[in-house]
Amino acid sequence: MKNTINIVIDTNVLLSALYSNKGASYKLLSIIDSDKFNVNISTTLIYEYEKISLNQFIVNALSEKVSALQTLDIIEQKAQKASKKDFLNALAQIPDNEPYENDRL
Repeated sequence: MKNTINIVIDTNVLLSALYSNKGASYKLLSIIDSDKFNVNISTTLIYEYEKISLNQFIVNALSEKVSALQTLDIIEQKAQKASKKDFLNALAQIPDNEPYENDRL
């Protein structure tokens, strides 16, 4: 049985990783595909990534009577659109800036 670490990639980690390829956040994203990590995500984070506020999501969910299965469908649809190649290409384009102070290694 593999020992994997369950992690959640917060929006701040993504933003810091996109700012500099020298910081801890970038380093984490660059090894995320290893067998060491099991990446977890919530519907809230998906909408945060897409700049939709939690309140807006809740209002939409209530007004549309989104069920748990529908939410799972949304996550699965987003996962199907994901591309490892695109992700790695995006990482390769991160600028060589100094990382934010709180993201230094």
